Amino acid sequence: MKSSRPSSSSGRIEDTIKAATQRFDLEIVFKLSLTSRGLPNITGLDKCINLTDLNLSDNAITKIEGLDTCTQLRRLNLSSNRLNRLDALWHLEKLEVLSLQDNQLPLEGLGLPRLAGLPALRALHLQNLDRSAQNPACRQRGYKAAVLGALPGLLNLDGERSPGVLTYAEIAAEVEEAVRNPPPPKEIVLPDVAPWMQPGAGSEAAGGPPAPSPEFVSKADALVKGLDEAHTLVEVLGEEVGRLSR
Repeated sequence: MKSSRPSSSSGRIEDTIKAATQRFDLEIVFKLSLTSRGLPNITGLDKCINLTDLNLSDNAITKIEGLDTCTQLRRLNLSSNRLNRLDALWHLEKLEVLSLQDNQLPLEGLGLPRLAGLPALRALHLQNLDRSAQNPACRQRGYKAAVLGALPGLLNLDGERSPGVLTYAEIAAEVEEAVRNPPPPKEIVLPDVAPWMQPGAGSEAAGGPPAPSPEFVSKADALVKGLDEAHTLVEVLGEEVGRLSR
């Protein structure tokens, strides 16, 4: 006769969940984080039927399983594990955010046609925004075009909003490439310009400014003489004012 008690592994995970969430009833666990615990698989979640946020990052998980009853999941984080293919999550119709950075997923292991069947999926992370924590898929030719072509409803790919347009990461890559391999400088050819100072400058015949007329010279001399006399008058008045103030 088969025992109805959970396996020892599943029972330990359930106890871990209760301790982590301070909830005895797993049906009222909505958010769960079991990071960096060395977990080799996903077990013990059968009773977490209302779970919406699950973070299992930085473990040793090699296969997606044990999520059959977690149909309310909206955010699933499996980054920094050992996954090489996606499976057993196609029933998660409410899943909005799937984080898979730092795994071993090739492009063909993503199951893009089936991933496209998740109607609520809006954000997919297979590497960080700065292109760290990459999966092998991210280094394959045509990665971005393949993902966006299969998942046209995505609003965020690898942390980039509106991923269909040119991104900051791509701009940064172009700038870095330009720094490493700068284009040759453009040759600028200046037009020949005739110098304005020609021999005999000052004469109209040489193309320079016309020589001042005798009338202009006479008025200029008179103005200079008047300024000199005014300066002398100011000095005399200054002496008189100083003498009277003593």
